[in-house]
Formats: sequence, C-alpha cells, structure tokens
Amino acid sequence: MAKVDLGLSAQRIWQDLVEEYGYEYSYESIKRYVRALDRPVRAVGVYHSEPGEEGQIDFFQGAPTFHLTTGQWQRPWVFRLTLCHSRHGYEEGVWDQTRPEFLRLHENAFRDLGGVPRVIRHDNLKAAVVRACLYDPDASEVYTAFARHWGFTPLPIRPRTPRENGKEERSGGYVKNNALKGRRFESLDEQNRFLRHWNRTIARLRIHGTTRRQVYTLLLESELPALKPLPLEPFAIFERRPRASCRTRKHPSLVRLPTGGSGMSVQLDGRLRQLRLSGMAEALPGRLQQATGGSLPHRDFLELLVDDELARRSDRLFSRRVNEAGADRDQGVLRLRLVVQLKLPRGRLLDLATGRFIAERRGVLLIGPPGVGKSHAVAAITVGVIRAGYRALVKNTFDLAQDFAEAEATGERRVLVDQLVRVDLLVLEDFGMRKLGPERGGGSAPRSSFVVTRRPRP
Repeated sequence: MAKVDLGLSAQRIWQDLVEEYGYEYSYESIKRYVRALDRPVRAVGVYHSEPGEEGQIDFFQGAPTFHLTTGQWQRPWVFRLTLCHSRHGYEEGVWDQTRPEFLRLHENAFRDLGGVPRVIRHDNLKAAVVRACLYDPDASEVYTAFARHWGFTPLPIRPRTPRENGKEERSGGYVKNNALKGRRFESLDEQNRFLRHWNRTIARLRIHGTTRRQVYTLLLESELPALKPLPLEPFAIFERRPRASCRTRKHPSLVRLPTGGSGMSVQLDGRLRQLRLSGMAEALPGRLQQATGGSLPHRDFLELLVDDELARRSDRLFSRRVNEAGADRDQGVLRLRLVVQLKLPRGRLLDLATGRFIAERRGVLLIGPPGVGKSHAVAAITVGVIRAGYRALVKNTFDLAQDFAEAEATGERRVLVDQLVRVDLLVLEDFGMRKLGPERGGGSAPRSSFVVTRRPRP
C-alpha cells in the first residue's frame, strides 16, 4: 500500500517488487489488485499513425537533481520524442529550453532512433513557434530551416487541444511515473545515464497496452524501415552574440560559427580517432555547442566527453558479444523479443535475464511443446545476460553434436571444449529430441551455466 500511496503505477510497483523482494508472480496479479483500488477510467478515442508518419515532442519536469553550478536541488526539463506508430521514444534531460539546445535534442533523438519521421508535432513550444494561433501560427525561421534540412514537417497543435499531442502526453507521463518518480540524482548526467539504461531495459521491451506488441519489435519490423534517412551534412548551428554598439541591445543577433557549427578542427578529430576515441570525437561537436550555450564548467565538459566514450564502447562491446553468441539479429540491429504467452511467470523470466543464476552457478531447463515460445524466451534471457556483462553462446544441440563429431575426426576436440567452457552461459536448443551417441559427449567438467530447451516426452 505504501507504493500505491506514492502514486506509482502498477507496472512500476511490480518492477520494484521483483527487484527488491524477488516477487515471482505475474504483473497481471499486481494490476488486478491496483485496479480494484482505482476509480473507473473514462474511455477515449485513439489516433492511429502509419509507420514513420509522425513523431510528437514535448518537455516535462524531471526528477530532483543537484545542479552543479548553483549548488541547489532543481528539477531539469526532460525532452521526449515519441514515434506514434511503435511508441518507441528518446528522452534526455536539460537545464533550459533555449533554441540551440532544442535543436541539439532533435538531432540526438534522430540519430538514436535511426531516422526522421515525416511530421513532428509539438505543443507550440517557444523555441519552435514565435506566436501561437488557432489557424496560422508564426513559426520560427530557424526551426523551419532546421526542419527543411532534416526533412520533416513541423506541425504545432491547436492551442488548448492537448489531445492532438496525446501520445506524447501519455508517454511523458509514463516516463515520469515509471522511470523518475520517487528518485533523486546527483547530477544531470547521472539522470540521463539512468534514462538511457531504463529505455533499453524497460521501456522498449514493454508490451504496449494499445498495440499489444513489444515496442522495440514493432519499431524494427514496421517503423524503422519507414523513417527518412539521416542527412549527410550537419545543420549549420548558430550562436548568440551581442552586436558591437555604444549601447546595450536587448535582443542579440545570430552569428554563424566560423567552423560551420562543429567547433572542432579536422586535425583534432583525426587525433582522437587515432587514439581510438571515436565516441569522444563524435560527441565533441554537440558537447562544444552545449558548453558554449550553457556556460558548462570545464570539469563537467570533460566528464560528459568521457561518459560519451564509455557509452559508445559499452554499446560496441554489447554488439560484439551478441554477434559472438549467435543471438537473433535483423539488419545489424538486435531484436529483443519477450513472449507473453509463456506459462513461465513473467517475473521469473525477467529475473533470469539479469543473469543472477549464472553468478549462483545454476542451470535452467525450459520444457514445453512446440510453438509456446521457448526460443523467444531464450533469446530474451541471452540478451539480458549479455547486457549484464556476461559472455554467452547459443547452439542447437544437433549442430553441437555435429561439431563434436567433426572435431573428433580432425583432432580438435579439446579446442572445441575449451571454446564452450570459456563462456559464462551456454544455451542448448532442442535438447533431447533425438538420442545422441556417447562419442559426441564433451568429456569435461562444466564451468559455465546452461539454458536448455526441450520438448516434453509424449
């Protein structure tokens, strides 16, 4: 009841119970309990969008965060862009809503999503609209040029009609209630790191209540191919400088940066890449603009660059380990799939995906008839343990038996065994469907954990 009194959603309460108390029952049981306490919800219509057709943006206040410059606890602004078809999104916290910051957030979102929707709908934000109007709003010339460069149509909603931006309003509430409610952060960068982790491990893996599909799977299958490609050249960013005059002007002019907006020389970019700091090289132009526009302290600027490099290395390590594991991939992008029709409790599935059973040196056996989703569950578990920092290897039992037979014939049996025991998790699919000869055994004490899928005997 304490979590209900805090106003947490049923999904957030279930996640906390699984993480804090090892709750083994399904999310549906928590939802039924909370629903009995809530008042009936009024039914409303739903706007449907085609893949790649529309994205919606808005700002909302984030969790209490310590401001390193002022030395006070403040609530930053969290920018959120939601793709209306798949409901996949991008979120990032900032301290202000200036136009350069607003444009930078767009660019970060487009690069993270892998493309640009045809329409961006917004709630008459000041950085995008000079004057709101019911039929003919005055759009910002800078934002209009930015939209033309990136290939989308900016579309402000009519004043006092938030339902036209309903998907973003709802997704913003989801981020506040599920990710940020009840949390505090020591810095804005810490909050952004948490939001990136939450998006990858919670938000994109959820089954959306309207589409009844996993958000990330729907993005990969339908929306990502329909998004417009990213432009080859960056947009020329502007910075504000006061005009030289004998009197102070209230409105400074816009002056083009001499480096075309990047603020970084070709020589510096080459040196960073020579030192294998490509993540830092790619993030440096944006960080320079952030430092120029927001008076970012030198130490914070360096910490952000180091975090960018570490995040890129972590992503590359994750992708490399997924490839080495032989997990399911589609066009170079991992397809994470959670199966809701499994008889296995969903809480148990998420617990297995943390890799805790590997640390405890235990194995897992999934038994069920064909078509219930054992392979999909194994894919989700494998991806989860790789994300947790473990090494995994997925093998079909028949293929592994053939590998042993070939290794025995070529005298490389020990090499194959060493390869199998070197990983933290060995996944054997279709185990026990057909009897294997004794000559195809490994002959070595296992040091890895196992996940085995098999059909039950008739």
